[in-house]
Amino acid sequence: MISGVKESTEKVLISRLPDELESAAISSGFWEWKPKLTVHYEKAGCDNVNSPALLFLPGFGVGSFHYEKQLKDLGRDFRVWALDFLGQGKSLPIEDPAPLSKKAYLSEQKNIPSGFGDKPEPWAKYLVYSVDLWRDQVKCFVEEVNLSCSSTA
Repeated sequence: MISGVKESTEKVLISRLPDELESAAISSGFWEWKPKLTVHYEKAGCDNVNSPALLFLPGFGVGSFHYEKQLKDLGRDFRVWALDFLGQGKSLPIEDPAPLSKKAYLSEQKNIPSGFGDKPEPWAKYLVYSVDLWRDQVKCFVEEVNLSCSSTA
């Protein structure tokens, strides 16, 4: 004990900690942004129809699953969304954007990963994972999905 300092043993009781509260249910879905480009998202708090909507955007290489705790906790009071950027998490093209030709596949190069084939598919010609692509993805997601909790979103 330091002289002149009175120690206090008073306890503070907290009636309910956040973990003791009932968590909001999380559901996930897919939104077809463009042909062959499907975006994965998770949402919570759909019953909070008059509450503001919150949208979590992941950092590079991070998926919507990183926001599970926030969705459960904030979903009690808000409509909450977490989005996977194209090329990350579960938002991947539904087809190989640049498949190997039959000749390359039969050669010793068949261990080449998806998307490194001879030439890109016509639909993937402009698919470049970039900040610009993800900016457009978020803009369209907010406009088209409208951050509602309907069955179509």
